[in-house]
Amino acid sequence: MSQIAGAMYISAMLDRPVLAVFNQVNEVIEHDRRARLERINELTANLKESEADRAARLEQINELTAILTDSEADHAALLEQITELTNLLKESEADRAARLEVIHG
Repeated sequence: MSQIAGAMYISAMLDRPVLAVFNQVNEVIEHDRRARLERINELTANLKESEADRAARLEQINELTAILTDSEADHAALLEQITELTNLLKESEADRAARLEVIHG
């Protein structure tokens, strides 16, 4: 075998394991890339679900806030009515007491 042919043979033999290692590394890298992409897709789905849940909760908070605001307004109106009726009752009691005083002189 000539020196050139021998060198080419050795080079070819050396390239074979290097290529095999390269292919194996490439497979590992590709597997890792697929696994990362799958994880990214899972996290993206989780984020979308979380955002939908957040939006629904915000809507519910806004609805409950409106209900609470209405309830506080009703409470204030009722309190005003109670105060007014209490004052009327006091006036009525004072008038009754005054009339009773006049009658029993």
